[in-house]
Amino acid sequence: MTADSNGSASTPTTAAKTPAEVVKEGADVNLGEIEALLNSNSDQVGEQFVSIIRTTEIGRCTVSLFATFGSEPDVSLKLAGTGTLVVFGDEHYILTAEHVWEKILKFAVGVGIPLREVDDHRFFMNISTIVPFGPRNDGGWSEWGPDLVLLRIPPFHVGAIRAFKDFYNLSAPTAPRSNTSRVETEILMGTPHVAGDFTNTHASVEIMGFPGPIVQQHTKNGFDYLDVKASLGSKGLPNEFGGVSGGGLWTAMFYENGESNQIDVEVRLEGVAFYQLEDAQDGRIIRCHGPESIKGAVPKP
Repeated sequence: MTADSNGSASTPTTAAKTPAEVVKEGADVNLGEIEALLNSNSDQVGEQFVSIIRTTEIGRCTVSLFATFGSEPDVSLKLAGTGTLVVFGDEHYILTAEHVWEKILKFAVGVGIPLREVDDHRFFMNISTIVPFGPRNDGGWSEWGPDLVLLRIPPFHVGAIRAFKDFYNLSAPTAPRSNTSRVETEILMGTPHVAGDFTNTHASVEIMGFPGPIVQQHTKNGFDYLDVKASLGSKGLPNEFGGVSGGGLWTAMFYENGESNQIDVEVRLEGVAFYQLEDAQDGRIIRCHGPESIKGAVPKP
């Protein structure tokens, strides 16, 4: 996402093939080949992730979150974190880490998110119209949180967002297909600050998706947690994940399509990133709230 001195923004577009095309063009594929590819160090792995992100809800529901300050013509921007557009019932939200809201966004004039690709644009929501829901934090912001929030989007903004982005349905069934073999991989989404270029009035950032295998699961004080191992080193960047806070952790599930001899890909939102833990070999451990925590944050009727 890039923003000019007036606060308008754009996102670069990248041509991408479908997941099946990336794995093996013009040939039958099977789950064994998919698994071998994902476990390899081939450049195709990165292409596969780009394809999954571009062609599924993973990419279409992920947004960078900018706090906007000042007034026209001198609107300034600050990268606050990352969010996932979600819907539950008739209400639409941005799911993110609570500290993204409490430390930055709530003090801003508006929330800016990228919608259109390539061309400069602006889409800001007045902060006074955003309503937060979810468990409250006492301000400690430790590795146990709780640190997630649903920011309700005013109904009059939903149509404009839907013209360019999607909302992940939190009430849709999330169980994988029964009695069907599959291969799974986790993808962590975020907007790393280290990959951006910033001035007070201009920002050029990139929403990234990278492998985030779950290395440990926890339950504490009624919340579930998923620790994932992630690395920016493969992209030539320091393993610093500022800006990734609030990003979604997704599972991509690959199934063989017996009719077309192609691979079907389904995705499921698993968690929301909120805390950078200790170093890991060639990466960092990022703690995410898990699916039960997300369900618990949804406002009750």
